[in-house]
Amino acid sequence: QDNADNQISTWADASTTWQMPGSDWDGGSRNDQFWHGDIVNFSGNGPATVNIATDGVKPASLYISGSKDYTFTGGEITTDTSAANTSFEYRFGYTPKLGKLVLGKTASGSPPHPTETETAVTGTLKLEQTNSFEEGIDIYSGTLEAATRAQLGTDLTKLTFAGTGKLHLTESMEFDSEGDNLNKLSIMWASGEIELESGKTFTVKNNTVPFGDGGVINFTAKEHLGESLSFVTPDAANTTEPRFFFMGNKTSQHAGGVIYNAAGVFSISNVGFEDNHADYSSANGGVLYA
Repeated sequence: QDNADNQISTWADASTTWQMPGSDWDGGSRNDQFWHGDIVNFSGNGPATVNIATDGVKPASLYISGSKDYTFTGGEITTDTSAANTSFEYRFGYTPKLGKLVLGKTASGSPPHPTETETAVTGTLKLEQTNSFEEGIDIYSGTLEAATRAQLGTDLTKLTFAGTGKLHLTESMEFDSEGDNLNKLSIMWASGEIELESGKTFTVKNNTVPFGDGGVINFTAKEHLGESLSFVTPDAANTTEPRFFFMGNKTSQHAGGVIYNAAGVFSISNVGFEDNHADYSSANGGVLYA
């Protein structure tokens, strides 16, 4: 844990390795140093390939913006709220609302209450190492690329499409909630996209939402007609085989065994559904409740 006050810093040009204390950052009272618990920005500066130290790094939150294509490789990134000790409130039991990877915003001010400004991402963040984003991922713009669940670093319930961003998966990925509520996507005033590489599959199964709508996908801003989620695969035009699978997902109280689509647009092709249902007398919709 950092023994100094935490700060907000921006990745710079000094090195290709992200480590503690390091010498790769602009801003903050410690100038070019990073300490666990800092909030960090990657905003189009510095080397595009970022080598994480083998013992890992623990930012409080991680913000991506700008046009650069970043590749993270090496050790683990953990967005660790317990490492941020900057405030009187925290030291007396207050936990800051941090712990996320955010694509499409920058952070300014000071921890634990940063000012967030929407700043477009036009590049891709490629994750090649194990990650743990404790409070999840928000995608406002840009592309997040991963090959495994360990690289993605979160369950789908903590993944929010909040703009025009894309999740690009280079290998097949399965999310099995085993009856729990771990893998429910939120589409919040957004036009999100999940894209697979050719021949790969995406499976969500056995997710149970005890209260609320949408066993897997919930369009959260019910009055906003622009919400959409598209499932895309390059070989969609050349095969009748499903690439996206939803199996055994349900809601226990409300509507939509897979999708609750009160005001959104849902674009799907090559999708397979099996045994998805609303599991209560007052619930509605097996696959889609619109």
